[in-house]
Amino acid sequence: MSKIRAVVVDPNVTGRLVLREVEAPIPEKNEVLVRVAAISLNRGEVRRASTADAGWRPGWDFAGTIEQSAADGSSPKEGYRVVGLLRSGAWSELVSVPSNSIAVLPTDVSFAQAATLPVAGLTAYHALLKGGSILGRQVLITGASGGVGNFAIQLAKLSGANVTAHIRRAEHESLVKEAGADFVIISEDLAPAIEYSPYHLILESVGGNTLGTALNLVAPDGVIVSFGTSSGSRGNAS
Repeated sequence: MSKIRAVVVDPNVTGRLVLREVEAPIPEKNEVLVRVAAISLNRGEVRRASTADAGWRPGWDFAGTIEQSAADGSSPKEGYRVVGLLRSGAWSELVSVPSNSIAVLPTDVSFAQAATLPVAGLTAYHALLKGGSILGRQVLITGASGGVGNFAIQLAKLSGANVTAHIRRAEHESLVKEAGADFVIISEDLAPAIEYSPYHLILESVGGNTLGTALNLVAPDGVIVSFGTSSGSRGNAS
């Protein structure tokens, strides 16, 4: 196969993204070819696509089936279902990816479920690790209706934390409650979160004034992990 279909940036079309034929990937010895079955969207790659040069190919998360195993023997064999992560280009029919950037999927995990895991799931996991043991402790998650927030709620609850979720739209309340949030704050700002403070760990993804308020809600020995600015404003963090 010499050509595959992939999403590429074209500044001359509405939305700047188009499905187009590109050269099929040629794997290195330590890379596998994966037939992509599902992808997910992340804020970072979508933002990059809005300013990237023509021809740039977005895509980080993917899940699919190994079509050609790594020549150096470092990967699972052909036919294995896997999930993986690329720096770019995952929105394609076929991807070439280092064998250390994929993981084999259990049979009860669908491709669609798996494709949401690499960026959002790993971000939530590593952010929670910064808080050490959170058993029985107060954890605040801002932007909790997003992908990272949803995973963070689930992981924090599994770790025994008391989780407060901050969202800005009431229609997302059921989503965060289903994920396991003990308390839900629906507000444009973070002021109502004082009711459950101080927090041992705050995962902050909104930025601006929300981050500024969060700094006043953390316990003396607590930790704030800032991993996003979905508000689009730096605001005042004084």
